[in-house]
Amino acid sequence: MRPPRVFYLPAGLGLLFAAALSAATYTVTTTADTGAGSLHQALADANGATGPHTIAFNITGSGPHTIWVWTDLPMIHVPGAGPWSFTRRPLITTASAWLGDPSLDDGGAVPLEAARVHTVRRYLAAFGPATTADLSAWTGVSASDFRDAVAALDADEALVRFRDEAGRTLLDLADAPRPGEDVPAPPRILPMWDSVLLAYRDRTRVISNEDRLRVVSRNGDVLPTFLVDGVVCGFWWAEPDGDGTRIVIEPFGQLARPVRRELEAEADRLASFVGPREPAVYARYRGSGARRR
Repeated sequence: MRPPRVFYLPAGLGLLFAAALSAATYTVTTTADTGAGSLHQALADANGATGPHTIAFNITGSGPHTIWVWTDLPMIHVPGAGPWSFTRRPLITTASAWLGDPSLDDGGAVPLEAARVHTVRRYLAAFGPATTADLSAWTGVSASDFRDAVAALDADEALVRFRDEAGRTLLDLADAPRPGEDVPAPPRILPMWDSVLLAYRDRTRVISNEDRLRVVSRNGDVLPTFLVDGVVCGFWWAEPDGDGTRIVIEPFGQLARPVRRELEAEADRLASFVGPREPAVYARYRGSGARRR
């Protein structure tokens, strides 16, 4: 049996849950895993009606209290209305409410192996070619758990294999587009926590280990970056500028003039996008004490 997830509950803790029309409060009165008054029941009830709702905790006895969560209840962190980035007060909903599939509250109706095959296929569609170690790092699931899924895709002739410079096997979908080595990689601007930096165990093909220490803060935040020739070469930051936004480029080193011009054009397009939504997006991370200087 896998270990449970643990929630430590200080007094007065409340959670805000996503929905749209009317608000209600659901109260957790017990540390039990399931049943009346449990956190599991409150989550299910909150997402069974329109909201947004608040989950409050009123457990008798001196705290803090501990809830050992043995029963799966898949949750999704959903975007709120307005800002481009997530707010400091996250909105959470159950996977069943978000995806419209009540069976997810009880583990879902999709067989586990079919779900693994789907996960491998979708991961490679987004990030292939990649190793099974990369797949494991992205999903948090052991690579051995995907062995049968990879074999099933092989049986369908859905996969091709390559070798990287270190001799590791790379998997990809047989029908996936793979640009040639001579295809230009124009400068591109990436948001925080972009999967280009998070989807692989070995990220050195896009960022050096030295620069990764600067990009990934001590608390795990992945700062907003830009790419030149497919490699991370610096940060970008949004600053309010009158009625709009300007994007400030913070390179790790010297940039050639043509590269800077291309980056400025990208920055202008990004500014027109974030300006009406969140003119100072990510500003609080720029001066964060968690940044490595």
